[in-house]
Amino acid sequence: MDNFFLFYPKTSKFKDLQLRYCGYENCAPDHSYGPAVRDSYLLHIIMKGKGHYLVNQQRYELGQGDGFLIEPGMQTYYEAD
Repeated sequence: MDNFFLFYPKTSKFKDLQLRYCGYENCAPDHSYGPAVRDSYLLHIIMKGKGHYLVNQQRYELGQGDGFLIEPGMQTYYEAD
């Protein structure tokens, strides 16, 4: 997990939209997460490399420049190639 960074804001001026955390990670091959259900939205953008994302029994092949949004309450799985 080299080059890993997280930012946790201490306050928010907005009630309807709050940034919980943001960061980046150079994922090792075969890095995966899930299946899991999140309690908030989570946006992933792929800066380099490729992988796949599973949601609603649908598999998406993703690469550099692609992204995916995880919605609260949805079971998802993702893996870096």
